[in-house]
Amino acid sequence: MSDPQPTDGIPRPASTDAAAPRGRVLRMIAVVSACSLVVASMIGGGVVARAAVLAEQQAEQQRVLALGALLDDRSAASELLASTSAVMTVLDEAPIEAEGSRVAAALVAEAHARAAAELQRPLERSTATTFVESQQALLAAAIGDLVVALDDATRAVLAAGRDALEASPLAPESDRAALRSALDRIAVVPQGLPSSYTGRAALLDGALDAAQTARTSHAEEKAERERRAAEKRAAEEAAARAGSGGGGGSRRPSLMDAAERARMLAEGCVIVRETADMIVWDCPPEYFDSMRTG
Repeated sequence: MSDPQPTDGIPRPASTDAAAPRGRVLRMIAVVSACSLVVASMIGGGVVARAAVLAEQQAEQQRVLALGALLDDRSAASELLASTSAVMTVLDEAPIEAEGSRVAAALVAEAHARAAAELQRPLERSTATTFVESQQALLAAAIGDLVVALDDATRAVLAAGRDALEASPLAPESDRAALRSALDRIAVVPQGLPSSYTGRAALLDGALDAAQTARTSHAEEKAERERRAAEKRAAEEAAARAGSGGGGGSRRPSLMDAAERARMLAEGCVIVRETADMIVWDCPPEYFDSMRTG
């Protein structure tokens, strides 16, 4: 039965029993919403944290890759510096005629020192990526300058070898051929590639040695020819002096003029000196008078 209504005409509040279920529903909705916000916040924070971790991992991966690339570059640079040291030794010992090679040696030494200084920079596994990349750029620039200097030195040796070839026409053909072969071996070597400088010192040394050999053999042959010419002039002058002093000279007789030789001996001529191509005679005045009157 429903509650009895008052009879005094004064209104009374309705019973709260009917509103109780609705209040409980609202409170439950509020609790659920709050939980949802907490969960959403936790999820959002997790996403942000995961993104930060991924970014950190990517940055570390990039740093490790840059560090590995720098270590590879350093290894290649060390090999190049070893080759460069040998090249500098060869150029320093180049003969004075290869003056361009000596000038190039100074430039190679300067570039070599800069590259070596870059290799001395400290490097650790914890080095920052920006510093690693900066070191790599500096090393690449130093190696580039060293490669250019090595190429210039190679061209200087080629020029010195070609000058020697042109200046040694009296050298034996075997020496000239050896020089041409040494120059050809250098001319076909690639330029500008650090890997192409392994063994470069031996090629340059071979070309410089061949050039010096050609120059030396040329000088020896020239000196020998000058010696023979001087001997010939001396013999001719001696013959002329002997002729003016009552003596005379003639060519070495062949089998066909043996009779003339015998006649001169019979007329009192005496052989003063006899060489492979000359006989110097000392004849009495009567011999020359008989020649003039005869």
